Amino acid sequence: MMWLIFALLVSLAAFFIILPLFKKEIENESLSLNMEQLENNSVFKEQKIKLSKMLEDGLIDITEYSKLILEYERISLRDADGYSKPTTNISDNKGSWILLLCLLLMPIFVFSMYNSLGASADLNIAHLLEKRSNLGLSKLGRVELNKNLQEKIYKRLQDKPNHAYYLITLAQLKMENRDFLGAKESYLKILKLRPNDSDLLSEYAQALYFSENRKFTKEVKSIINKTIKLNPNNAVALGLNGINYFEQGLYRLAIKSWENALKVTKKNTPEANALNTSILHAKKFTNVNNYRLSVEIEIPEKYRINKDNIIYIYAREWEGSPKPLAAVKFKLSNLPKVVLLDDSMGMMGPKTLSSVEFLEIIARISASGSVTPLPGDYQGSTGKFNAKEQKKAKININIEL
Repeated sequence: MMWLIFALLVSLAAFFIILPLFKKEIENESLSLNMEQLENNSVFKEQKIKLSKMLEDGLIDITEYSKLILEYERISLRDADGYSKPTTNISDNKGSWILLLCLLLMPIFVFSMYNSLGASADLNIAHLLEKRSNLGLSKLGRVELNKNLQEKIYKRLQDKPNHAYYLITLAQLKMENRDFLGAKESYLKILKLRPNDSDLLSEYAQALYFSENRKFTKEVKSIINKTIKLNPNNAVALGLNGINYFEQGLYRLAIKSWENALKVTKKNTPEANALNTSILHAKKFTNVNNYRLSVEIEIPEKYRINKDNIIYIYAREWEGSPKPLAAVKFKLSNLPKVVLLDDSMGMMGPKTLSSVEFLEIIARISASGSVTPLPGDYQGSTGKFNAKEQKKAKININIEL
């Protein structure tokens, strides 16, 4: 439809350009004919005067005078007739027709150049992005649309490998599809072009955090710190920083970071709701009643265990959920004589260490470092432990898995 309108406009423009040219040619031709006729009449009058003079001087008689006058009149009439029926000069109009042809071919040329330069592909991608913003799109339809969109962006990036907008869009699509490694690679490419873009840095930190199995590696922390230094109000970086603080048991710092993120986050969005939930949960740990449980670990010498192995000490509800209410880990070489467990070491959940009456406290030495028990690990347990009456526990490592 757009090209039809464009063609009509070009044709209309051509009409108004060509019409004056033809009109000018007709006017010029008419003017030329008039000038020729005037000149011919002037010559005839001069000849008539000369003949009259010759007749008066007796150089010619009346018969010859009449014949000559008739001859001049006949010649004059013949020329006038010839001027009234001019022949068309094709070469004179050729320039106008070439101009008209060029104008009519212009839409075809422009359309061909438009396609060859890739603008058609860009429009196609823009159409898919607009369609993707439709909130009524089904989950399956969205997955299929994202796949189609990624393919077209990949193809476009072959011609324009440094197209910033397409690299960012591709990275965000991969994040949505949980392809965190792919998203990380795409963000790295765009960050080479925009190394100090705080929004891109925060999104890259997020992709890296998820690709590392939700671990705050030195690189992730470094990128978060750089982002906040560039933009203290970056919501993504503040949110990640809050998670990092929370995992370290620094609940007040976590709350502060999340509250700052909430200030720059649009209200009544999933992001704002998640931040509010995290803040409320963290506040539970700032009001703990200083409940502490001391645990002493005894490891028999018969178990020749590598001092670099990891030991996990955790408490869970007796005959309840296997999810730990509090947990810590150490290298055996760093294991203190008495391990302290309190509510600040709890996992996200409705229950805390001080909220249940009976516990089971477990200590497990992992040769692989895995949280999941594996063959070759060593373990011990308190069995049923009354947390309301006792504040000290002793665990003997006496089981080899």
